[in-house]
Amino acid sequence: MTIAAAAGGTVGSVFADFDADRDLDAVLSSAGGQDTLLDNRREEGFAARGRGTGLAAHGAGRGVAAGDVDGDGLADLVFAAGPGLRCGCI
Repeated sequence: MTIAAAAGGTVGSVFADFDADRDLDAVLSSAGGQDTLLDNRREEGFAARGRGTGLAAHGAGRGVAAGDVDGDGLADLVFAAGPGLRCGCI
């Protein structure tokens, strides 16, 4: 799968099992375009997903991290944002 580079480039990435199917998915944080979730579909490769997953930030990303922030046993995402913007967690 080829992912076109955003205008500002990818500034962060994180790998975790975001959909609880026991394989590693990826999230790419972009400084100049849409953040992207790459859903690992094993033999089919990765499928790019975006707004339907709650990744709505556009052009403000400065990095991304994953961890169980709310204690529900599932991976959550924390995005660092540029100056004057809030950090987000989904």
